[in-house]
Amino acid sequence: MWKQMKIEYPTNEQIEKSVGIICNEGMEKRDTIFSFLKNMTLNLGIKNIFYGVYDVMLIPLLVTCAVYSLFFFSINNLPNAEEKIYLFSFTFAPFMFALLFFFNFAKERTSDTFIIKMTCKYSFLHLLAYRMFVFSLLSVVANSLYILVLFSDFKVSVVTIISLSLSALFVYSLLLIAMLIKFSTVKPVIAFSVLWIAADILLYVYLKDFLMGFLKSIPLFVWMIIVAGAAILYFTSLPKLISKRRNEYAYS
Repeated sequence: MWKQMKIEYPTNEQIEKSVGIICNEGMEKRDTIFSFLKNMTLNLGIKNIFYGVYDVMLIPLLVTCAVYSLFFFSINNLPNAEEKIYLFSFTFAPFMFALLFFFNFAKERTSDTFIIKMTCKYSFLHLLAYRMFVFSLLSVVANSLYILVLFSDFKVSVVTIISLSLSALFVYSLLLIAMLIKFSTVKPVIAFSVLWIAADILLYVYLKDFLMGFLKSIPLFVWMIIVAGAAILYFTSLPKLISKRRNEYAYS
């Protein structure tokens, strides 16, 4: 007579553990922000990463310089100049970054080679994430230097103004990249950038008193926490952008 064989089946916990090991070993590891920047720089080079977009980078820089210069030369003739500086630094902090992103995104998206770029090893999303990192750093430097150099003669807290400026910049940047990750079509992303710039201008022109009261009600350490938290979330979210399926933007 045949002996009945007893087959030991793995438990659910063992199955889940095995699947996890297979996935960890077999799936490509997601880049950190540092490895992503390093690999992109070494493999493509700065010249190729920004190829064809130098013109659309120049336009936002010139527009930002014009707006910032106009404000500086008119500030002495405005009542409550110190309060205007706080308001302007907060509402217009993401201005240059928003323009840089919008012009760069629009040019690449309407390019005849856009679909081809989405099929390459380094797709448009890779280029966009890298450029967004650079654009954010340029905006941080530009805003900080503008505040330090031009407003040093006014009776304002430079630390507070820089904290307000950077918090607005990184909150905008974080929301923007969240939109890029969430939506598969380009219209919501472009609409968000346009609406943010329009909202900044409207707040500064029509709701300055309300906004100033709101800004004053929040302690400095809270603004610093917002800056640090939003910046960390923004930079750690950049590698997630490139994990989107390439055909999501190619045919949207």
